[in-house]
Amino acid sequence: MNEPFRNSSFSIEKSILIKDFSHESIPKMKDEMRELLNNPKGNNFSVSKTLEIIALLLVDEHIEIRKKAVNFFEDLDHERFKMHTSEGNIIALLPEYLKLQVLEELLNKITVSRGDDKYIIFGTFWLGILVYKPAFPFLIQTLSHPNKRVVRSAIVALGIFGDTNAIEYLTPFLYETKYIRIRNKAIESIGSLGNDGLQALIHQLFLKGDVNPPFLETHIMTFGGRIMNFLSMELENEKDSHRKKLLMEFLRKVSEQYQVKISQNFKILL
Repeated sequence: MNEPFRNSSFSIEKSILIKDFSHESIPKMKDEMRELLNNPKGNNFSVSKTLEIIALLLVDEHIEIRKKAVNFFEDLDHERFKMHTSEGNIIALLPEYLKLQVLEELLNKITVSRGDDKYIIFGTFWLGILVYKPAFPFLIQTLSHPNKRVVRSAIVALGIFGDTNAIEYLTPFLYETKYIRIRNKAIESIGSLGNDGLQALIHQLFLKGDVNPPFLETHIMTFGGRIMNFLSMELENEKDSHRKKLLMEFLRKVSEQYQVKISQNFKILL
């Protein structure tokens, strides 16, 4: 048996790995598990418990074990898990009760993980992609991690997660000067959080008189059309004359500076 299997977080007595996933003696067990996947409310406790153990291996700290678990599910039900060759994609297709249990296990593990940044990045990514709500505080906390790759993963996850409460925590990264990829991802993540995100970008990046970040010239095109629509609505409802002036100046800047000419001499906003 390979060394990583000995170090699995599951005891050797409980781990299905001791039976070897590919062993010819377990086709009956696989048939029973197929039935369980189709009918997760089935009352066969032993099969259910075995499936639970295997599913939890999808979030094991060792990548070799996670790959074994993925292969097991693909072999178990090829039609259901076809083309889903990663742990997170397999988790998404599990019965809901089992999916939530696996995500809870993943959150618990990366919360106490020490020194394994690759595992934290793995967990952060999938907790964000699968929008596991209890993970939000952890994702916010991870923004202060010393490893910048971990921080970048958390920023991306928060953009996908979709909770606008993340905006205030992402905003400081807009002015990151050393780690450009982190800054760019912060812009993308905030901009993806609906109108609240667009408003935050507008206020932070354009409505401060002493701030004019040059890097926005390469990123405004991502949100240009949406920002124009948003500004038009804001201008209609704005009562404060000073702020309205700032908004109009920004509208002029966007409409004049971020346009291109096409062959018919029309201008279109990128």
